[in-house]
Amino acid sequence: MSFFHGLLKFFFVILIELKNGDLTEEILNSLKYPNYLLERDECKEYKNKLDSLFKKYNLSVRDILFDLGDWEKFLIKGDVSQINEMIQDLHFFIEEEKQEEISSWRKLLNFRELEEEDFNKYLEDVIGKFQENKYTELHVLFYVINILIDLYEMNVSDYSLESIKKQALKLLDELLNSNNIIRLSFRVNHNHDLSYDIYKEFESKIFEHNKKINEEKSNKSLENLIEIIKQNNKGKISEFLLEKKTVFLDKKYSKQFVQTIIGSNNKIISDFLHLIQIRYEKTGFRDELDFWKEVQKELSNQPVDLRDRKVKQFNLNRFKEKVTEIVDKMQNHNQ
Repeated sequence: MSFFHGLLKFFFVILIELKNGDLTEEILNSLKYPNYLLERDECKEYKNKLDSLFKKYNLSVRDILFDLGDWEKFLIKGDVSQINEMIQDLHFFIEEEKQEEISSWRKLLNFRELEEEDFNKYLEDVIGKFQENKYTELHVLFYVINILIDLYEMNVSDYSLESIKKQALKLLDELLNSNNIIRLSFRVNHNHDLSYDIYKEFESKIFEHNKKINEEKSNKSLENLIEIIKQNNKGKISEFLLEKKTVFLDKKYSKQFVQTIIGSNNKIISDFLHLIQIRYEKTGFRDELDFWKEVQKELSNQPVDLRDRKVKQFNLNRFKEKVTEIVDKMQNHNQ
């Protein structure tokens, strides 16, 4: 498949499904987030819809080209600012030595047509790179795992199932040592129970890894947001809430957050209300429910005497109403 063929194929599939309403911004938005969100029931439903899409158009993982979140960015938000860099990272345009790395495992897909010398050369190359953890792109890794299992079960390779699983989990341990989000947003047909078992173990451990990373990022983000509000900087608050779209998870900051809002001037409170109105007008950020419930609780417990500050009281009442609206919307959607 050529680059342009793949690009046009998936481009029109996404465009048609968006126009028909079978694929929505919410579905793409949910599937692009780090994998801890994929454990939620509604996201499992979205993944099922995506599987149906693959079957409907006879798609494979190679047809996607870009992460689903990137397609959402291109087609819905119209943001193509990084597309050149992303295209350069695709296997169509990688350096010759990296292309050779891909070709070895691809040639083994048709091993029946290979002469012994070529077969042994490609198999040795794939096993060597597998053992050296060279297959760091996870969708390629699982193609390789399936190929190695196939060859062993067809008695044309001595590389055992035990060795395959042991090496795959060794690579997983290396991946988990990083402080980065690990994406597992791809589809591979698991032809073997062992391949599926390995994938589920990857999925489970990566889920916990990503959850931890995002909680740490959320804590730092809430601290940053509180400091930005204190600086009365609407531009930075807007960038934080509407562009970065960080998910707030740690409710231990709710008291400090409420105190910061109460201590802000009326213009910042009014601006903040407008920004969260935009941020939460749709049903995203549902993992923030516990945080906003705690904010709601803190607001009801605030013994602040504002009898002589009627505008501040008016704005805080509006803030309480908005928080209640956010909580109700999230609770209704999670039922």
